[in-house]
Parts: sequence; C-alpha cells; structure tokens
Amino acid sequence: MTTSGLIMPNPAFHGEVEFEITFKLGGCTTERRIRVRYAYTPDWSFYDPSAASVVTSEAILLIDFDLWAIALPKRDWIDAPNAGDRYWTPMNHLKAAGVLTRRTWERVRERIDADARHQDMRNRVEAGLISAAEFEVSCL
Repeated sequence: MTTSGLIMPNPAFHGEVEFEITFKLGGCTTERRIRVRYAYTPDWSFYDPSAASVVTSEAILLIDFDLWAIALPKRDWIDAPNAGDRYWTPMNHLKAAGVLTRRTWERVRERIDADARHQDMRNRVEAGLISAAEFEVSCL
C-alpha cells in the first residue's frame, strides 16, 4: 500500500470519504471535517468497465487528506481567506508514521473499501451483470 500522492495510472476506483476530527491543544477543543481523497485498486475481483470484464489486480491505495478549515480574521498573513470563509486545506502530514493510530488507519481503509465496493456494484449494474434490485439489496 502506498499513501503518498494521488498519481496512479487507471485506478479501479477513486473518490472521497469524510470523517470528523477533534484536536485538543492548550485546553481548547476544535472539531472539523477531514476529507480523504483516494485512488484505489483492490485485491478483490471487480468489474473493470474499460476491459468490460471482471478482473483481479494487486492492491494499491493512494490517499490525500484535507481539513475543512474556517478562516480567522485577517492579520498579517499574506493571501489569507476572508474571516469565516470555509475551505479545504491539505493535511497530508497525517500520513507520517505514528501520527494516526493503527485503528484509525483501519477505519480509513474500511470506509474506502466500502465506497469502492459500492462503486463496483454500480458498475456491475450498468454492465448488466446484476440487476438494480440486487444492487439495492446489497446497499442495505
């Protein structure tokens, strides 16, 4: 598994999932959203629309983290957003060894895998491999 950058030629799936994150510093708590953008090729069989067949490949996962920030009033910062503006800002230092716990990484991978499986089912419906009713049941 690789967790740096999102340059992957022809990933089977790509998307984003979001989580809540809480920071505690100096007795103050800040709650924000974290967006995990991913490019993912799983090691399980999936329908590949470009090959028009079910394939299996070696697992590769590339991710980037972004934090949903809320700008503070401008001070002496250059190019600071306007106070109250909300924007995504990179948080890729979360990928450094030891920053997130093993359990947190497992949760991230589980959400990405679930999202990819959902995309795979949609691809299979579009290809006529399963019915829309089977897709609906699988989403319950």
